[in-house]
Amino acid sequence: TKALKAGVDIDMMSDCYLSYLEEQAEESEELRRLIDESCLRVLELKNKLGLFDNPVRGSKELEEKYFYCEEHRELSIRAARESATLLKNDGMLPLSKNDKITVVGDEKAIDQVANVLGNSMKKLNEPQLLTIFIGIALGVLLGSIPLMEIPQPVKLGLAGGPLIIAILIGRYGPHFHLVTYTTMSANLMLREVGLALFLAAVGIGAGDGFIDAIIGGGYRWILYGFIITVVPLLIVGLFARLKLKMNYYTLMGLMSGSVTDPPALGYANSTAGNDMPAVGYATVYPVVMFLRVLTAQLLILMAA
Repeated sequence: TKALKAGVDIDMMSDCYLSYLEEQAEESEELRRLIDESCLRVLELKNKLGLFDNPVRGSKELEEKYFYCEEHRELSIRAARESATLLKNDGMLPLSKNDKITVVGDEKAIDQVANVLGNSMKKLNEPQLLTIFIGIALGVLLGSIPLMEIPQPVKLGLAGGPLIIAILIGRYGPHFHLVTYTTMSANLMLREVGLALFLAAVGIGAGDGFIDAIIGGGYRWILYGFIITVVPLLIVGLFARLKLKMNYYTLMGLMSGSVTDPPALGYANSTAGNDMPAVGYATVYPVVMFLRVLTAQLLILMAA
C-alpha cells in the first residue's frame, strides 16, 4: 500500500508485488482501489507512447522525445541526488561488519576509505565460529542456573539457556565486537542440517518401544495429544485469519512457532517461497520455548 501510494506502479527488479500483492489485495479494499489507479496510469502511459497501435515499436523519435531529452535527463540526475540517504555521524557511523556500502569519489579518496573500513569480500565469507561457541557456552551456563527452588530447582535447561543468550548476542553482540554475520549459504546449510539432526534425534528417541506403547493403550495418549495440539491451533488460526486479517504466510510461521515445530516451519517456507513464515516463527518461538521449559517443570513439581 505504501509503495503504490508513493507512485511505484511497476516492480521489475524483485518479486515483491508478485509474491505478496494478490494475498494482500484480497484483504484490503483500499489496496484494490490503489491497484486500479496504478494500472490506469500504466495503461494511459502506454497509450500515450502508442504501444497499443504498435507494441514492438522502437521509434527513435519517441526515445529522443520521452527518454533521452535533456529535460528528463536533468530530472533523473536530480532524483538520484535527492534520493541519497545520509547517515547521522556522531563520531562513528552506525555500521556493522556485515554492512555493504558504496563509496563514490576519486581513486585516492576511495583507497583512504578502504583502509579504514576494509574492502574484502573474503572476510565476510569466512564463518564466525567464535561467536557461536561463546553463545553455546554462555547458554549452557545460563541454563544450569536455578531460577526457583520449590523445592526442586527450576532451570531453563539446554533449550532455554542458549535461546536467551542467542537473542541477547543478536541484539547486543556488535557492541562487544561479537560478529553474528553469516553468509546466506551457510545460514541455509545450518537450517537444513539442524532440521535433519532434530528429526533424526526425535525419530530415534521415539522409535524404541513405539509399537509396544501403542498396543498397551498408548493410542489414547496420542489422541489426547492430537486434540490438545490441533484444537487451539484451529481456534487461533481462524481468529487471526478471519478477525485480525493476518497474512496467510505469516500465520503459517506463527502457528509453527506456537508449537515449536521446525518441520512445520520447513514446510511453510517451501510452500510460501519467501521468508514471511520464518519471521512469524521467530516472533513467537522464543516466548513459547521459554514458557514450555518452565511450565513442564512446574507441572511435574505440582504433581509430585
